[in-house]
Amino acid sequence: MLSKIQGVLVEAGDLISINVHGLTLDLFVSRYTKSQLPQFGSTVSLFTHLVIRENEWLLFGFYLAVERSLFRQLISVSGVGPKLALAILSGYEVPVLATHIEKKNILALSSISGIGKKVAERIALELHGKLFAISQEQVDVQGENAHDAIRALVGLGIRLSEATKKIKSIPNYQQLSLEELIREGLQK
Repeated sequence: MLSKIQGVLVEAGDLISINVHGLTLDLFVSRYTKSQLPQFGSTVSLFTHLVIRENEWLLFGFYLAVERSLFRQLISVSGVGPKLALAILSGYEVPVLATHIEKKNILALSSISGIGKKVAERIALELHGKLFAISQEQVDVQGENAHDAIRALVGLGIRLSEATKKIKSIPNYQQLSLEELIREGLQK
């Protein structure tokens, strides 16, 4: 599985192109991710999701792990493909979109280009209750291990805001393994 890439940004149009050790990869990205890109020629690191179809490979890039997580939730919904999921992510910032889904705000969801009322209702129905870990607090936490540790603490019955505070209070939490983060988080 291709989960993260790091390379030099060489082009940003409808797709962005990143050169990774002489191999240039084209990625589809959301409006938010595109806004976070550095200048051309700079190193960029993105979380990725690879979609393999019979006649094509599509690579999607995300600035935040939580954005990729919501993308994966969206493509699990019947009738929502990866390009539509990316359009949905481009409609709202991740915490706002998650809130609209959790509150079943069909009007807000159907206001996104390409989303009709029926698709918006299906998204709200199928994802309601599954996006508890996607909030503004978690977006402020950097690192996939930190996000996974927060989810694990929440799964053990700790409130999301409390779990986030515990992980963020650990010195150098970005460099620790998932197991170390969970252990430290439970000790705090």
